[in-house]
Amino acid sequence: MGEGDDPTLEQIQTIRSDLQMKIENWLRDFDPRDVQAILTNDQLVQRYFKHVFEQDLTPDDLSQSLKERGSLYSKNYDIDGKKLLVFDVKKHVKGKEIRDDIRKFFLYQVERIEREENGDLLTLVFDCSGCGLKNMDLDFIQYMIGVFKDYTPWNLNYILVYDMPWVLNAAWKVIKSWLPASAVKKIKFLNKQNIGEYVNSNQRFTAWGGSDPWEYEFISGAKA
Repeated sequence: MGEGDDPTLEQIQTIRSDLQMKIENWLRDFDPRDVQAILTNDQLVQRYFKHVFEQDLTPDDLSQSLKERGSLYSKNYDIDGKKLLVFDVKKHVKGKEIRDDIRKFFLYQVERIEREENGDLLTLVFDCSGCGLKNMDLDFIQYMIGVFKDYTPWNLNYILVYDMPWVLNAAWKVIKSWLPASAVKKIKFLNKQNIGEYVNSNQRFTAWGGSDPWEYEFISGAKA
């Protein structure tokens, strides 16, 4: 089974403490009733991360080139029934897209999964097949990690790294150093021979040795 759990009371309190410090600086911008709700409502705190998402964002607001490229998408489920959020690294070239556009696209995908899966865990997949150093955007990966670490620390089931070339070993040592110990335990380095331990054949694309012939296309959904 996956290692992700619902947020603990300690995690909720940590986020609440962080919010309280920020509220002290931003108090003039908040209704006192909202302040009280944040300080007393656990469910509201669990949903705090939505403040970093653009909740009025629609697919039409996203970069057309990113929608066409397919470097980031959600499709199929892991062995525990958790939605896969796939970063196809070879299709990403650092500096090719405006930084805010790729961040917005990522946030849209995370929020869309959270909404469509009713707040369930997700599994983040780094598909490194065919990628090289030009595709390894540490700034963007650090941003992704920051979103999960700071806003949804309980939301990851696994971090699957598929078919990573040896040339990226040093980069992944850096990436692991950004993660808390609990998240490092979720990282699984996989190849075509063992990915079946985490993703069933009917949920794996043919490129991963599975039986799903799906080819990327961006499908518009309801607004995030």
